[in-house]
Amino acid sequence: FGQTPRDHWEVKAYNYTSERGIPGAIVNNVWRRGERQGDGNTMIQGSYERDLTSRFSMRLMGKYANYRSHYQNRDTTTLMVDNTYRQHEAYLSWVNVYELRQNWSLSLNYDFRWNRLYANTPRFAEPQRFSHLLSLATALDLGKLQMQTSIVASSIHDQVRIGNVNNRPINLSPALFVRYDIIEGLSVSGFAKRSFRMPTFNDLYYTEIGNAMLRPETALQYDLGIEWKASGHRLTLHAYHNSVHDKIVAYPKGQQFRWTMLNLGKVHVDGVDFNAQAELYQGRGWSFRTMMQYTLQRAVDVSNRQSSYFRDLIPYTPVHSGSLSAMLERSSWVLAYNFAYTGERYC
Repeated sequence: FGQTPRDHWEVKAYNYTSERGIPGAIVNNVWRRGERQGDGNTMIQGSYERDLTSRFSMRLMGKYANYRSHYQNRDTTTLMVDNTYRQHEAYLSWVNVYELRQNWSLSLNYDFRWNRLYANTPRFAEPQRFSHLLSLATALDLGKLQMQTSIVASSIHDQVRIGNVNNRPINLSPALFVRYDIIEGLSVSGFAKRSFRMPTFNDLYYTEIGNAMLRPETALQYDLGIEWKASGHRLTLHAYHNSVHDKIVAYPKGQQFRWTMLNLGKVHVDGVDFNAQAELYQGRGWSFRTMMQYTLQRAVDVSNRQSSYFRDLIPYTPVHSGSLSAMLERSSWVLAYNFAYTGERYC
């Protein structure tokens, strides 16, 4: 990395390799498992940021990545498998921010992503994806009132050697965020947005996992929250409602590696998020902090009123979940405890 008074740049290279067995069902007098998975991920990325004028700045970011996944099943009592998947990805982002006034800024951004997936399986689709995203956003700070609004236009085009694709030429995703400071340390905030999620290559094309007929997922999201903070303490409470069309979910087909994907026609998600952070003691070189997070959420299938599972919980989404952390610090030493909880959910 490097830095001058007007610009900043950095480059990062990363490699990750793993090889491991996959646990199977617990069966009497069976001590060996035939499933193994190996992964190798390599990437290089960089960014360059420059202040062109006192009001105008821009940033360029780029990335190239190569992902390899190798799955083997040598269990002679089932179908023996030896599959290798390779995925290439290139990414480029161009960000421009202009300050119209001291409290009003405007940004125009363009992102491009290219993906290509290969596999050693017969008649593999060998998909290729070109993604273009263009966003226009503005932020206004009026002291007690802060507002942000944006719109993102996305165009995603897939090509395959074998089969058909569900391309989306243009999709628009608007969003509005508002925050109001009632008094010092106490504020309310909310947002409304439309989001769009294209299925990944893993969702679509991995053998016996992917579902090439998956449809993109769209959602309308609404959130209203309140925040209080003072002298090391912070409390936030958010209530939200999401209406999701063609929600993408995964379920297992009997083996840990082989899950498959499907769309649920319509899902309603209602929930409450609570976060608390407190500094309970600080003095004589010691400090003691705690953090807690809790989510109450109901994600129900509302696709068909005539079905027996109408308004039932969708699989793998718990009603209750949360975490608790505690940290005791002195000088450069930290003693920490973390606890995570996930409640009952359908499988």
